[in-house]
Parts: sequence; structure tokens; C-alpha cells
Amino acid sequence: ADVLLGVEMMSTGEVACFGVDRFDAYLKALISTGYRLPKKNILISVGSYKAKQELLTPIRTLKQLGYELYASIGTADYFEANGISIHPIDWKYEQSETNSNGYENGNSHLDSPSMENNPQTTIADYLANGSFDLVINIPMRSAGTFRASSFVTQGYRCRRLATDYSVPLMTD
Repeated sequence: ADVLLGVEMMSTGEVACFGVDRFDAYLKALISTGYRLPKKNILISVGSYKAKQELLTPIRTLKQLGYELYASIGTADYFEANGISIHPIDWKYEQSETNSNGYENGNSHLDSPSMENNPQTTIADYLANGSFDLVINIPMRSAGTFRASSFVTQGYRCRRLATDYSVPLMTD
């Protein structure tokens, strides 16, 4: 999957489902594609302030349903300021040294992400270790045209890693 393409080229197929409302139909469409509902840990990264505002109620609902929520620093700051407990995680995608166990930054396998366990653990580490059941990544949008190189952002890399490690990804 190429997470750089526009909406008309993002998927390899289409699914249409009927339901009692659009939410029921959407859930049926997700399940019919093999999507699995997240069990525990969800990573959230939202670029624009407007998108963060729009997601405030759904994120609060995910927390009330018992999910452990993790987010990029800016996203975590916003939701924490709005009364939602969320664990901040740093991006830091730079190459790092590998220890004798094959993990970067001295990390061992992580079943549950926790900043308290290792403050050096990054989003890339968690994705590589299969610590997230779902990634919600909403990129910041701007007007105008862009060169392909300008799309290699923190969010792009997160979406790319989620795809590479077969972590379900929701984006706009």
C-alpha cells in the first residue's frame, strides 16, 4: 500500500454494506475486509487542531470503552488538556544502535507500551514490536501543490510503518 497516494488510489478494493445506519454499515464493511477490532492499545496522531476538535468525543468514547490510548506528543497534549488520559510517545525515527538482542535503544519486546518502562522507546519501536492494535493517523492538510519529498513527514512515516508491520490503520 502506498500511503502517499490520493483517496481515489489508496485502496485495492471496495466494499459496500448495508446496515440500520451508516455506522452499522461502516462496521460491517470493516469486518468484511478482515479488519479486527482493537483489543487493548491504540496509537493516535492527529495533525490539525480542527481534526483534534472533531475527534474529541470519539477519543473520549474509546477511553470509556477501556482502551489504552497512546499519542504523539502534540496530540497527547491536546487530549490531556481536554481531560482524556493518554500516554505521550516521541517520534524519533532516526537510526539507532542495535543491542545484542536485536532491539533498538536497548528495548526488549514490549507487550504493553509504557513510557514509565523506558522513556527512550519511540513510536517506531512500538510499531515494530507489535504493541498497537490500531493506529489512527490524521495528517495535517494544507492548500497548494507539493513535491513528493514534502510528504515524508512524521505522520507519513507512522502510516508507512503501520502498513509495513500489518497494524490496522485509519486515516482520512
